[in-house]
Amino acid sequence: MVAWDLRVLIFALTIGAIFGGSRILRGATLSLREKDFVIAARSLGASDAEILFRHILPNLMPLILVMSSSAVGGIIIAESSLEFLGLGVSAGTPSWGTDLAGRNRTFFLDAPWMIIAPGLAVSLTVLGFNFFGDALRDLLDPRLRGTSPRA
Repeated sequence: MVAWDLRVLIFALTIGAIFGGSRILRGATLSLREKDFVIAARSLGASDAEILFRHILPNLMPLILVMSSSAVGGIIIAESSLEFLGLGVSAGTPSWGTDLAGRNRTFFLDAPWMIIAPGLAVSLTVLGFNFFGDALRDLLDPRLRGTSPRA
């Protein structure tokens, strides 16, 4: 069994999520670079830093928020999955994956809530992070300002 320190495991999973998300952000940044408002700011003499912080970054923030909230949910599921397989954090560290694995499987027929409760907790936590990111995007996205809310 491979035992990880929880901080090391979260750091490794976060690095993986950052590299995956940076590719999407790069594509969105290159797309925004060609928009009319960036070209107009450049023609008015705005510096690259001013264009980045006043025009491009505010348009990327909703995407960053949704991606980071989804990444948090993915990291929670990845850590629980690794722990379920016995490749997670060291013994004695609380984890939902530990609750879903080993010691509770023997009681599943007599007490099914011992597996249903941690599984439901993981699912609701990931769903909550996704809803939180979606609500922040709806609140902060400049392209959605002045439009009616979704039905």
